[in-house]
Amino acid sequence: MKLIGRNLSPYTRRVAVAMDTLGIKHERVYLTPWQEAQAKEIRAANPLTRVPILVLDDGERLIESGAILDYLMEGVPPEKALIPPKGKERRECLRITAIATGIMDKGVNAFYERTKRPAEKVHAPWHEHLQSQVTGGLQALEALPMTPWFLGAKMTIADITAAVAMTFLGRTNPDLVPKGRYPKLEALAATCEALPAFKASPLETP
Repeated sequence: MKLIGRNLSPYTRRVAVAMDTLGIKHERVYLTPWQEAQAKEIRAANPLTRVPILVLDDGERLIESGAILDYLMEGVPPEKALIPPKGKERRECLRITAIATGIMDKGVNAFYERTKRPAEKVHAPWHEHLQSQVTGGLQALEALPMTPWFLGAKMTIADITAAVAMTFLGRTNPDLVPKGRYPKLEALAATCEALPAFKASPLETP
């Protein structure tokens, strides 16, 4: 299998971390949609010109990190899966993951609004709205118990996604995650970043 996308993308990074956590062998193809020559190659695999893309051994291409993770969970034993198989625990894992992914979405949008437009064209009310969405998500996650993970004794994709989101925000929107504001999420990110799977796919500098 080949995973297309750079670790600058938090979506690509969470897939890479999950694959390494599960011991799923794969090749990395570090492409970004922000360079035209590379964007053409990405567009050939995904008409949206977005990463991540997982190319299976038979050539099938999977797009969007959630769909890729869903496919990966099908291929591992239930006891190894990063998403519980059914019931309330599964729903809670997916709910927390959705909040963490939403934080990524709004954090990426806030970063683009600030860096991809000329300063005089940044729409301050929209940027502030995006920031408030990030803050709302962070506050919701910080309020959850972690013992030591969101769902208890086992790390799930919810923990991976939240940790990746925190590290991404610290690099791209540091004013939203000042030290000490979200101590539980800070501790989660620090614990995760020390794991081999996270170290194997470090966040790249924008």
